[in-house]
Order: sequence, then C-alpha cells, then structure tokens
Amino acid sequence: MDIASVYKKRFQARRFKKDNIPSKELINSLLETAFNLISSKQSLVPYKVIVFGPEHTEIKQKLWEAASWHWENKKPQLDTKPHKGTIQLMAPYLICFADRAVNDYNPSVKKKVDKGHPYSSLKLYGDIPNKSTEVGMFATLLTGLCLEKNLSVSYTLCFPMSTPLQKLIEDDSLLDINLVFLWMSIGYADGGNFTLEEDEYKPPIENIIEWR
Repeated sequence: MDIASVYKKRFQARRFKKDNIPSKELINSLLETAFNLISSKQSLVPYKVIVFGPEHTEIKQKLWEAASWHWENKKPQLDTKPHKGTIQLMAPYLICFADRAVNDYNPSVKKKVDKGHPYSSLKLYGDIPNKSTEVGMFATLLTGLCLEKNLSVSYTLCFPMSTPLQKLIEDDSLLDINLVFLWMSIGYADGGNFTLEEDEYKPPIENIIEWR
C-alpha cells in the first residue's frame, strides 16, 4: 500500500473499542520507530511524548471533563457533562506531547552553547513555533505507522495552551507536565467515520497551494 493510500484511511475517531485493546508492546514499537525516524533541529527533540495507557481511566476522565473549558466563557466546566466532541480522550492510549527543558543535548550543541550561542529551544516555553512544528511532524509520522497496523487515531487541542494542566485538573500525575502541544488518541475505532456537516468542507485548493 502506498503512502497516500495509508493516510486516506485516517479519520477523527471518536470512540474506541474497550474489548479489543492494542498491546502495549505494539504501541511502544510504533513510538520507538517514530522516534528513530523523526527529524529534529540539531537532534534536540525538545518535547516529551507521555503515554497514558489503558489503566489510566481516571485521569482520562478528568481530562475529558476539563476539555469542555472553551464551551462557556473559557472556563473549566467540571460540574457539567463532558462534551461528546472530545470523548476520544478516553481512548486506550492517550499520547501527550508536552514541552520539556533539554538537559541532554549532544556534544555538537554543547560546543555552541559554550561559545555563547543562544538556544531558546533548550528552555521550557522557549521557541514554541519550532517545538510545535516538530511535534506535528512526530504525530504525523506516528499516525502513518498506526494506520499501517489498522489502528485509528484522533487529535485533541481543546485545552488553553497558556494554562498549565495543574490549574485545570488536580492530579499528581500531571504535576510535571507544563505546556501541552497536542493530545493524540490511539486504539481500534468503535464505529466508522463520523458524519461532517454538509457545509463543513475544505477551502478551494487554489486558496491554499500557491505557486510563485
């Protein structure tokens, strides 16, 4: 199967099967393959890939509830029913792409740091555009690897990036997670693609791709 055919299989999975959960060994092998293949500016990999497996139902429930923050006055709606549009946060495997301070940089970068070269991407909250781009590259590559194994994926951005998770959710497992770039859900989809609104479609390609 060519790469275009692989990515055509993707849709934003909402619900995932609870009676057919991918093995941790499979998910870990896909993560390792993505890590080994991914490009990173000067090989820094300035983000963390945190995995919440099938056993972490409690924290996923809290995240799902908190993901309703933007539906009313941009405040967490923890006392209301979670929004169905973010139920994918309850997937068997929930991947959190988060910021990290880079203290394990390679000798090549160390030489430049010692010479006084500024490296904002080494710091928490530093060089966010570059880190966001790299996270997108990792997630896209991981998506393709998942699709090849007939796994479904979805993405969630329904949290305020400027607000640490600790201020939205009280849970010790989130205390060391600072800025979150993206949530990615992985598992076997329970059902097919959801139906888009008939007036929800992409803009004309000529508005997006421009040759000069």
